[in-house]
This record gives sequence, structure tokens and C-alpha cells, in this order.
Amino acid sequence: MNNESDINNTCGLLRVKLAKLEIIITSPVVVIGAASCVVAICLITASKGYRSYTHRINLYLAITALCRTVAIGLQVLPIDINQPSNATVRVKSGWDVPCAAIGFLTEYLFQSESLIRIWICTYVFVFAFFRFQLNHTKCEITGLLITFILPALTTWIPFIDNSYGLTGTNCWVITKCNGRHVEGYVYLILIEDALYSAFLIISAVMVA
Repeated sequence: MNNESDINNTCGLLRVKLAKLEIIITSPVVVIGAASCVVAICLITASKGYRSYTHRINLYLAITALCRTVAIGLQVLPIDINQPSNATVRVKSGWDVPCAAIGFLTEYLFQSESLIRIWICTYVFVFAFFRFQLNHTKCEITGLLITFILPALTTWIPFIDNSYGLTGTNCWVITKCNGRHVEGYVYLILIEDALYSAFLIISAVMVA
């Protein structure tokens, strides 16, 4: 992404003036989101709600969401916005690897958070609604293994062709354009579909 050909072949890059505007708009959202997660974690901990299986799942969700919010906040660090307003946003010199690492972390936490949400929905709307008798310890261990190991098995894939990098104002999966060739979002579609399918299959087998 440091040469002109990479910039010309990459979709989603913004002008500096638009990038600054996006950062101004999203920064308060990130702060509010992080604060909300901290409050939720404190309330569950203070009330000793972690003793309850349901509250523990919510606690896992709050912690994961907090980590993802922090990762999103880190997105601004590699961006070089000290340029003319009409210039294209670029990664600071020497920040390519940190940007790729932030992109990986953000995607990993996003997938983990999505799986925890599915875990909660599955429990509330299926198991709790039909009042199935569940082994909560077994369900909890299974859920934790799935939500934190499965994403780790898939989010490394963009590293194969160095597809983690700057997209817009985000360090994420790069979308490169060359004629009709577009790559990047295809990774997420395939990965997330595989994760959600695996979650439902493994959950059904493990808690049966």
C-alpha cells in the first residue's frame, strides 16, 4: 500500500478531509460504547451476577465487546491524516504491520462477539423457551471453546496474501480492485457463514 499501484488498485480509500470527519463522528461512539461495556461489566461483577450462567454469558459478551471497541479505537493510530485535505489517506510510514495486526484483532473480536450473540439467542429462544434440561457447565465450556477458538482458526486466512491493511479509515481486510476483480469481503462472507454453521452443528452435538 506504500506504492502508487497499490493505491490505485484499492477500493474504499478516502480523502483526508472525509477521513477526519469520519473520525470526529465515530470517536464519541467508540467512547460511549466502551463506557457502556465497562458499566455493564461493573454491574454484573458488583451484583455477583457472574454466579448465574445467563449473566456469565452476558459478561463474556460485554468483555468481548469492550475489547472490540478498543480495537476500533486503535484504528486511528496507523492513519496518516497530516496531509492536504484532498490527499488520499495512507498508512503512516512503518505502521503497515501494526495496521494489519489491528485489522486481524478487530476481525477476530467481531467474529467472537457475533458467535456469543448467537450463543445467547440460541439459549434464550430455543433452550430456555422449550425448557430443555441442560448441563450448564458443559454448555458453557462448549460455548467458550467455539466462540474463541473457531475465529482464531479462520481470521488468519487474509494473511496468506497480505490482505489485512487500510480500507477507508479502518485497518481491516483490504478490498483490491483490478478491472472486475474484487477481493476482500468474500473472505468475510465465507468465514462467517462457516463459523455460524459450525456453531450450530457443534452446539447441537455437544449439548445433546
